[in-house]
Amino acid sequence: MRRILPLLLLVLLLSGCAMGRLAPTPTPEPTPCPHPAWEDGVCTECGTVCEHPSWEAGACAVCGLICEHPAWEAGLCTVCGLACRHPDWKDGVCTVCGTVCEHPIHDPKARKCTVCGQRVIHEFIGGVCACGATPLVYDYVLPDRFYEECEHPGTIETWEYQNAVPGWAEYTRHLMIYLPYGYDPGEQYDLLILLHGTGDDETAWLTYPHYVPDREGVQVRTIFDRMIEEEIIRPVIIVTLCLYEDFGAYVGDPTEIRLAEELRDFVLPHMIQHYATYAAEPTLEAVEAARQHFALGGLSWGSYFTYASGMRLNLPYFGNFICLSGSDNPDLVLSYINSPELIDYPIYLYYSAAGTTDMAHNAGIINFQQLVLYTDRLIEGQNAFLHETEGGHAWNVWSTEIFNALQLAFHAEKK
Repeated sequence: MRRILPLLLLVLLLSGCAMGRLAPTPTPEPTPCPHPAWEDGVCTECGTVCEHPSWEAGACAVCGLICEHPAWEAGLCTVCGLACRHPDWKDGVCTVCGTVCEHPIHDPKARKCTVCGQRVIHEFIGGVCACGATPLVYDYVLPDRFYEECEHPGTIETWEYQNAVPGWAEYTRHLMIYLPYGYDPGEQYDLLILLHGTGDDETAWLTYPHYVPDREGVQVRTIFDRMIEEEIIRPVIIVTLCLYEDFGAYVGDPTEIRLAEELRDFVLPHMIQHYATYAAEPTLEAVEAARQHFALGGLSWGSYFTYASGMRLNLPYFGNFICLSGSDNPDLVLSYINSPELIDYPIYLYYSAAGTTDMAHNAGIINFQQLVLYTDRLIEGQNAFLHETEGGHAWNVWSTEIFNALQLAFHAEKK
């Protein structure tokens, strides 16, 4: 008996130790709240807060809470995923979610976006707008209203700079700068540099009084004013400069190289630094990145310089060219634009035109045909256009053709 008692005590001690090491009973996982009544995402019976695992049409599928859409991205609520129905737009931007309307469809006559209602200016990519409209093209003198002052004219500023040609005296270059009505330094504007012809100066395209049939003393500036006011084109900045006197000192020198240098070294840097262009910063690299919004054009002598100092020698900075009643050696132009250094630069617009009885008519046609034939980057009817207007080497032709050409330039959707 004495031997049995110690054994029983040992068994009891070991049993107690084993009981002390038993794992606690697992806590059951919480079950979803079964209650049917919720208020503001909280169960009115047990106080459970709904974590809104799924949404449907902007409401929680569990508790019915309505999403207040605190944040949007690309027109979708980042909380519930609801797509904004854009009930209210201002200047093409939804006042609810901030989505910017891309105006996918607009009425060709009213020129209003059928989605947001904003006025839309036709963009004639490939000679036709996405809505089906085609440019308003004239082949004779423009209607009278384009030669009359409109209600909202643009303004003109002047600028001059000093330059010195090695071996010659320093000279002053004069420029005029047309700013469209309502010009806003906080916006972005296309930029067109226009060159005059023999006998003219920087005033020719803007303020000099010209004769057109049945009208005397007309200024081409009124055409720009009217086109912008009637929303035929987007507002554009236009720069004109005088080629005379300064270039008279270049007899025997390659003057197209001089002008090309001045455009790069003076005109473009000044314009992108002091005016609101599409260049993101005041550098030539920024101009190159936005060259679809920069154009060079001219008439007669100025047309030659457009080919030579622009298409040949400044293709990285200009994507649009308007050549009226003038030409250049097409083989020379092709040797530049097809060169390895320039082959990757697209030409967004090449517009060539002249009068039916123009002394430069035939040369302009040959120039155009050769360029279109021998470079894949120019396709007639897509980015290359040849046109003629009734008349000779005169301002009724050039004023009409600048009207026609501007409708084809500066498309916002260009890539």
